[in-house]
Amino acid sequence: MQILSTSLAMLQKNDIVKHAKLTYQKVRLAILNRIGEPSKSLQKDSGLYWNEGDKHGIDLKDYSHWRDHGPFKDGRWEALGRLQYQMFEKLVTFAAVERPIGSAIEWGCGGGMNAVHYVGEVNRFYGIDISRANLEECDRQMRSRGFVGFRPILIEPEKPEDALEKVKEKCRFFLCTFVYECLPGVEYANRVTKIAHDLLVPGGLAMIQIRYYNGLSQTRPKRANYFKNATRFTSYPIDEFWILSERIGFEPLYVVLVPPPEHYPLTGDTYAYFFMRKPEGSRNAVHPVAINRNI
Repeated sequence: MQILSTSLAMLQKNDIVKHAKLTYQKVRLAILNRIGEPSKSLQKDSGLYWNEGDKHGIDLKDYSHWRDHGPFKDGRWEALGRLQYQMFEKLVTFAAVERPIGSAIEWGCGGGMNAVHYVGEVNRFYGIDISRANLEECDRQMRSRGFVGFRPILIEPEKPEDALEKVKEKCRFFLCTFVYECLPGVEYANRVTKIAHDLLVPGGLAMIQIRYYNGLSQTRPKRANYFKNATRFTSYPIDEFWILSERIGFEPLYVVLVPPPEHYPLTGDTYAYFFMRKPEGSRNAVHPVAINRNI
């Protein structure tokens, strides 16, 4: 009887300890979500996620949009890349830019879903990524189509500005899709937007897709726990990103919402494609100017 009583006491004590630990973790996470984790910590975690996430059960090839992985089978990989290439073609027509454009940069090229559609448009295509595996796969996909002008640019997540030194020329087009939502924080995304501006020639064009905040909690930008929130970490109100881009030096031309707002209940996604130009005679921005909003 004494042994049974002791065992029950130990079990109760263990339950109390477990409950205390869970409560501590919840309180800690709530505080971090409110005040945010340090930027350097988030940047480090993003590097671990996109390079070693497979060790934690994350399908990196799916999330990095590799051909024939995850949902990108049965022609879907090709179709989504083609759809976004058609957006580029509309932008070029709208901006009255001569083709072929000759040189392009993609921030976060992943498995080459977008890149392969530019083989007839450019002589040099710079792919910037924090994953060596992604760069190698993107190069493989482009070479499979006879293109040998791919220039892989590997950067550390803590040092995105290194791209300014590693890309050896100013290019005529900057592309970034399905990446801004994965960047480790709004301030970091601001830096990437400035880098995009600085990598372009005057008159160069940019197509940047963001996940936008529409007032609902699920689209709110995150401030902590990158591994849990990686694919929905960063978002902006549409007007905020427009104003930020202007302050950096871009001329926003138009925005396309995909999917249309009436489809929100079906997908939960809120994507906005920004189509912009670096004005002729524009100088590189000194620094991005953030807009402070309590969202």
